[in-house]
Amino acid sequence: MATPFVALLYEPGSTPPDLARADAQPKEGDPHLRSIAIVTGYRIHGTDGEIDHVEDFVVDVAGWSIRYIKVDPRNWWPGERVLISPRSVREIDWADRLIQVDVNRQNIKDGPRYDPSGTVD
Repeated sequence: MATPFVALLYEPGSTPPDLARADAQPKEGDPHLRSIAIVTGYRIHGTDGEIDHVEDFVVDVAGWSIRYIKVDPRNWWPGERVLISPRSVREIDWADRLIQVDVNRQNIKDGPRYDPSGTVD
């Protein structure tokens, strides 16, 4: 099967026209789309109160999907790092930097722990 020929839209070493104008245009887009860096630090509330905050994300780079949310529950369970499925997210309040999840603290304690020396599966 033959592959189509794709020509460059700009010369190598030059700035693409869209990137050259990007700073001049206002940043618009999906108001629900956020960078992982922005969401890191958001507080997490479970069904029975505050769990703590988002520390990081485990991302499947092949599929560009968030596999787990890494949470640091140091305020009520010091020394542990836990993983929460993004499927448990019920609501995100962008203004208050808050993520509501459908799990309670006991579910968090019974769930998977984050171990930096191993792989997450």
